[in-house]
Amino acid sequence: NDGAVDRSDRRDAARIAARGLVKGGDWVPEDRIAVVVGRVLEVWKDDLDMDRNVPEFEAFVDNLRARAPNMHRFLQQYSPEALLVIFRANSYSAKSWRGRKPLEHREQQVVEMWPDVVGDLSELLQVCRAFFVETMKPQYLPEHWDIRHRVVGRASAQEESSQVEEK
Repeated sequence: NDGAVDRSDRRDAARIAARGLVKGGDWVPEDRIAVVVGRVLEVWKDDLDMDRNVPEFEAFVDNLRARAPNMHRFLQQYSPEALLVIFRANSYSAKSWRGRKPLEHREQQVVEMWPDVVGDLSELLQVCRAFFVETMKPQYLPEHWDIRHRVVGRASAQEESSQVEEK
């Protein structure tokens, strides 16, 4: 079921609708926005107890305001929960939900999901290192420091030693 939509999962259907709404932006007519938001609110009405001061939500709202100012204004006027519910639905992932709120334990969710979705965790470390270098632009890294350095953990070391023994 890789990437397939589970039609019985109402949250996944709401995610698709919310993403379509956000992607369409100001091109989506207000009556259609109202229908979609109503459907998404119906699915997410019991899961709106989220702090609105989290960076991801603020970035979502800022981005929507910049990309689709008319939709942003309409959502604010439509319902106090409209922006929040569209954000929640838009960021939903059935694979990572596991009963948690999407913004709780984000780092743990990434680490747990990475091997299933992408593969080796050392690739995640490389992505994090690249992000660190790009964002922080450190001036004094050790000469031997390398973004692509492969870290071998216990599981990887055991796998490699068993492969050597088999040969």
